[in-house]
Parts: sequence; structure tokens; C-alpha cells
Amino acid sequence: MNVKKSLSDPTVCATLGCSGMRKSVSIPDMKRGRKGVSPIIATVLLIALVVVIAAIIFFWAKRFVGEACEKGGTSTENKCAEVNLEVSRAGSTLYLDNQGNVAIAKVRIKINSGGSESVVDEDVNLAAGLATTIDVPDISGAEEVTILPVLQGAAKSSACEDVCENLEIEVLEGGE
Repeated sequence: MNVKKSLSDPTVCATLGCSGMRKSVSIPDMKRGRKGVSPIIATVLLIALVVVIAAIIFFWAKRFVGEACEKGGTSTENKCAEVNLEVSRAGSTLYLDNQGNVAIAKVRIKINSGGSESVVDEDVNLAAGLATTIDVPDISGAEEVTILPVLQGAAKSSACEDVCENLEIEVLEGGE
């Protein structure tokens, strides 16, 4: 009796007790009685998962990339180099003369008085070549007053402002 033939014959296995021997199982036998996810539904779920993960990464990364604030097609940071603001002070009045070729929307006034510093933003809307005065009562007894020009620009989604940090103008009492 051939062992290979006998083990494949069900009657021989029943007689000999073929325990531990593997029986070949066909794929249709495996599917019988089991439920699963169809390949189409699985594909749709995977695509949806990838889209959700991509959206999360996009909104997370968007925080790190700021929109460029532009004025006249140029970055407002570059426009700060074209600002030429002459400032003088008499008491609580500031005299502002825009001698540059860029309009100044606001001025940020840093007031140092008695070791404490306060910051005041004043709207000036000062076009190139024009001058104006503003009254700031907080500066009358200040030890040090510093002016920072603020340019108004536009980003893709909204208006924006850029403070020209590199153009701090120290204002002395009675002159420039």
C-alpha cells in the first residue's frame, strides 16, 4: 500500500487516524460562512482615509507658512527700505514728515517712562511727501520715545500690516 495514496484517500485516513496531517482546503470552502469587506468598499475607505490625512497635514503645515504681505507688487518688508520718516517732538505733539516714496498707514509709538514701556498705535494714513501732527498725551513726561512706521499691504486673503522693525526712530524733545 502506497502511503501517499492512502493518506489522500478519506477511507484510509478514517481507518488509520490521520491526525496531524493537513487537509487541502479550497478557497470556496474558506469563504463559506465568513463575511468580509468587499474590495470596492475597502478601496473607497482607503481613499477616504488618505484624503482625511492629507487635509489634516495641509492645515497643520499651513500654520508654518505665512502669506506674504505685499504693497504695490513688492513685499512690505522690502518696502520698509524705501521709508524715510522724519519725526520731531514738542511736548505731547509729534511732527511727522514722510519724505520717502511709500505711504505710511500707522505709527507704533514706544514710550519709555520711569522704566516701564508702553506701546501706542496711531493711524496716520500719511501719503508719500506729506506731513502731519499727532497729539499723544502719554509722551509729555516720557524719557524716551521711539517711532516705528507701519505699512499697510494686502495678502491673498485679507489686508495686512507690517511693522518696519529695523526703522526705529528715536525722538528727542524739541528736535530730531
